[in-house]
Amino acid sequence: RNTHRLTVLDSLSDVDSFIDVGKHIVFLSHQWTSFSCPDAYGAQYKAMCISLKELARESGWDESLKDVFVWADFCCLPQANASIQSLAVRSLAAYAASATYFIIVAPDTKHADLDEVCDIDTYQKRMWTRAEQVCHSMRNGTEGMFITKGEELPLAKVEHDFFKESLRVFEGELTCCRLEHKGMSVCDRQCLVIPLLGLFGELYRASVEGGKGGNIA
Repeated sequence: RNTHRLTVLDSLSDVDSFIDVGKHIVFLSHQWTSFSCPDAYGAQYKAMCISLKELARESGWDESLKDVFVWADFCCLPQANASIQSLAVRSLAAYAASATYFIIVAPDTKHADLDEVCDIDTYQKRMWTRAEQVCHSMRNGTEGMFITKGEELPLAKVEHDFFKESLRVFEGELTCCRLEHKGMSVCDRQCLVIPLLGLFGELYRASVEGGKGGNIA
């Protein structure tokens, strides 16, 4: 933010207009590898950079990435002010749904605070990452969804059966529950209820009006 490298879009209509002029928005979905740091060992950052270049090459975009904009939680959600951060988190469903592409970033890497490895299986168990997947796929389908599992592995299309667990959003694991909600007034599960209801309402309206959002089964 302080180096003026963030592009701010204040509304969903701004996002749509941004995309209409040829910009690509890529949502980077990942599991935090520490209780306090998003990518403790930098493995996910490396995978993100490689996957973006690979997506640009496969899609025929300018390889300078001048028209590619990414959404990543740590730099796109306010971190210093808890109240503003809470409001931004409530908009997470809209962020994920509005992106034109979605990359699951899940290289094998150690969790800095736990004696366990973070990988695609632990990623898929998280409530927030399940919510991100569901929000994007409900509005956009799975055509623009990919998985990267590390520097040496190619970017892969998401298989349809990958979402079986994702649909059980509220059964996913949360750090706040593991830490027994110390210093918190509500569980993150409660924070996600309204955003998901809002997305469903938007999709229902769109299906009724024949607009963007497709059919709802």
